[in-house]
Amino acid sequence: DIRIAAEGSSIGQPEINLGIIPGAGGTQRLTRTVGPGWAKYLVMAGLPIGTDIALKIGLITAIAPKDQLME
Repeated sequence: DIRIAAEGSSIGQPEINLGIIPGAGGTQRLTRTVGPGWAKYLVMAGLPIGTDIALKIGLITAIAPKDQLME
């Protein structure tokens, strides 16, 4: 998939803050995409990351300006 995020976005797995784990296979897909270390951090910490880190770890493919995201 091509994953593009708007600049200034935050990405994470906030379900842990509700006492549940990500559903719909989120933990398995995340591990395959970013590796076990980052996946564990995102799932267990429940903290969002910015687009700069998401791009660096391979979670997104590109960052677009907010007004040009849909283009």
